[in-house]
Amino acid sequence: MDPDDHVRDKEEVGDVVREAAGTHQGLAAQSQAARSRELRDDSEGNDARDRHERHDGRTHGAILLDSPAMHVAWLGDAGSLDATTVGGKTANLGRLATSFRVPPGFCLDVSAFDELRHALDGDVAARARLQELVAASYADLASRVGEREPRVAVRSSAIGEDSGDASFAGQHETVLDVGGVDAIVDALLECWRSVYSDRATAYRRQRGITGTPRIAVLVQLMVSADASAIAFSADPVSGARDVVVVNAARGLGDAIASGTITPDSYTVRKSDLAIASRITANGGVLPDRDIAGIARLAMQLEEVMGSPVDIECALRDGELHLLQCRPITTLADQFPVTWDDPEDAKLTWTREDAHFDSVFAPLSTEFITNGPDYGIRKRLGSIGFPLLVRHRAFNGRFYASEKPLVTEDRLPAELTRAATFRRAFARTLRRAWDDEYLPELRGHYEWMRGVPIGALSRDDLAEAWLEMWRRVNRIWTIHFIVTGSAYPVMEELAQAYETLVGANGAEALAVTQGNAPTLQRLERDLHALTEAARRFPAVAAAIAQGERALPNLVGLEDGSEFARELDAFLNVHGDIGQENFDIESPAWSADPAKLIGLLGQRLRSDGEHPDARVERVRARARDIMQRARAHLADRPEDLARFEEILAAATSAGPLTEEHNYWIDRVSQAHVGRFVRAIGARLVADRALDAVDEIFLLYVPEVAKALRTPESLRDLVARRRNELARWRRMVSPTTIGAPPSAPEIVTPGAAIERVSFDYSVAQDNPYALRGVAASAGVARGPARLISGDEDFAKMRAGDVLVCRQSTVSWAPLYTMASAVVTEIGGALCHAAV
Repeated sequence: MDPDDHVRDKEEVGDVVREAAGTHQGLAAQSQAARSRELRDDSEGNDARDRHERHDGRTHGAILLDSPAMHVAWLGDAGSLDATTVGGKTANLGRLATSFRVPPGFCLDVSAFDELRHALDGDVAARARLQELVAASYADLASRVGEREPRVAVRSSAIGEDSGDASFAGQHETVLDVGGVDAIVDALLECWRSVYSDRATAYRRQRGITGTPRIAVLVQLMVSADASAIAFSADPVSGARDVVVVNAARGLGDAIASGTITPDSYTVRKSDLAIASRITANGGVLPDRDIAGIARLAMQLEEVMGSPVDIECALRDGELHLLQCRPITTLADQFPVTWDDPEDAKLTWTREDAHFDSVFAPLSTEFITNGPDYGIRKRLGSIGFPLLVRHRAFNGRFYASEKPLVTEDRLPAELTRAATFRRAFARTLRRAWDDEYLPELRGHYEWMRGVPIGALSRDDLAEAWLEMWRRVNRIWTIHFIVTGSAYPVMEELAQAYETLVGANGAEALAVTQGNAPTLQRLERDLHALTEAARRFPAVAAAIAQGERALPNLVGLEDGSEFARELDAFLNVHGDIGQENFDIESPAWSADPAKLIGLLGQRLRSDGEHPDARVERVRARARDIMQRARAHLADRPEDLARFEEILAAATSAGPLTEEHNYWIDRVSQAHVGRFVRAIGARLVADRALDAVDEIFLLYVPEVAKALRTPESLRDLVARRRNELARWRRMVSPTTIGAPPSAPEIVTPGAAIERVSFDYSVAQDNPYALRGVAASAGVARGPARLISGDEDFAKMRAGDVLVCRQSTVSWAPLYTMASAVVTEIGGALCHAAV
């Protein structure tokens, strides 16, 4: 069968595209529309101030339609194209009305809402003025369509609605089949009222849309549909771009949109408009040729709008009318990949979910590139590691690759050599940390705090900006010097315990528990702060009832004393509290509400004293080591070997946690503050409108703006749209070359303790299997925590279930009876 046999000829389908005037004559408009034009031509000679319409025995006074205070825009006219005044819904239809069969209508723009919204509160004068405005426009519509009292649809068209980033589908009101001025005014007020509804407010909050909501309203000729359809020019579920999905039902389309009926569903191939699949009842409400015609309309509109669209249309007497067209905002964009070096496309790049499991704004990608990525490349390069390990951002998501630097036959030996070096370096690591690395880190942070950003010249400030990033390079090089040996020596201990003692190596990892001094101080200080809050009954009661705002707590009895205790804590630990590597994520010092929320959890129960907990876990470690020594008592050489490894692990092992506090979190807080201070300087220089806009820039762009300030408003707008587009994308697990081999493993290493991505096959639908990170059995309610916004849900004794963890989650670990993470192993933060 010829593919064209699936569809009607252009004349039969009733194609809704009309050629521009002066070229080919498209489908003739319905006779009613022709009659409307004649009536309109007869009436346009009359002055608008003399126009009136009698309704229900009343005469509505004249109104000047082009009043500077309030405007009425007709679909297809220039005024209907400005989405900032008529809203996205009207602007989209206004743009399409000149080329597609769109029912005529007029829009009361946001100026009417701004001036007359007090009618919602019963303001008689405002309602009378609104009634005059509607009456005059409704009379004009009646003249245009040749009906005395046409039935209309009254549709909300809020500012920001049907935009590329937020469709507001179903959030605002639409009232169908309305006739008469009074009824239209009532329907219009319903639309205005819906902008304040709980669902619309929640929708705006969820998408970060701020500012006072404003709304226009479209009054459009009602199409008494024989059948209606909603079509998507891409599959909204699978994301497939080569099909159109059509839902169709008899009568008006509101039943489809509201979900009160189950419509017929079709998937239509774009290549030939053939129906690839269908789900219908009683043979379907529309013939296949009409379904193909709807699919063709969706494809045409996708081309005009420049992106996949969601349309609503109605069929009446064989003709197709377009009622609505908006972008599909829930559709995941394709994931474009551009390679700076074509050779990189030959490598397998795996999405790095273990540490960077979200989409990052440009400046946060710079932090990860100049921090973790730089540090790991610098350290591994300095020890001759045989793999080039890189992390790179694509559309805000990070991917990692490993490129062999030696031939395949040499790789195992080179990996073993590197592992031996890293373990040997661990023998002196703790002394180097205490005497060299930690003092150096503190020096970098002191420098960042001391830069007089407001006083420096533009050139000096640009240089300070670049110097700050060079210091980030060094800080993260220290990170991988430390972790590059602290983790391997713990693995060495676990292997020795398995080989020499014959027990589970995970038991041996308990020797580091309770031995990270900074984290133990954090836990003791947090306990002391909780007890201080408990001493102030009014403050404790308010926190327990959900109060998180520090100014409100200060106003309570003993509130000032509590604030001093809180400040003392933040002076020591205020630079942690972030849950990921996004430098926009605030630490406790920047958002004390997060810390107060943790106090609220701890106030619910007394809990175990930190000193008692430390003694308990250390006693367990001593017992494990005593049993190991007893087992090796008659093998002095093996015992000596075990003691040497144990001493190295006991010394360097706690740095697997200490580094996360002093580098990951503290560097993030300092860089975040420095960045915001630079953003404030750019606002003062009128390069930016708001401080947080700096996160949409890259490092060289900020340096240039500091030297020669000029408005970056257009660039910021583009980046904001780009970031929104990145967040709609579905990122593939891998890009570049497909995976071709299992992960390279260092000979003799137990992969479950060194790989963050290790997983266990799930072969029992009633049990979740994983990597045992520590010994013991626990029972409690499972508490799913996805981020710090969920911390308040945690209760003492819960089983904490989360994707991954950082040192900022440490206050939850001591509350939990057990911890289950999706990513991590026996050396992750939650385990040790």
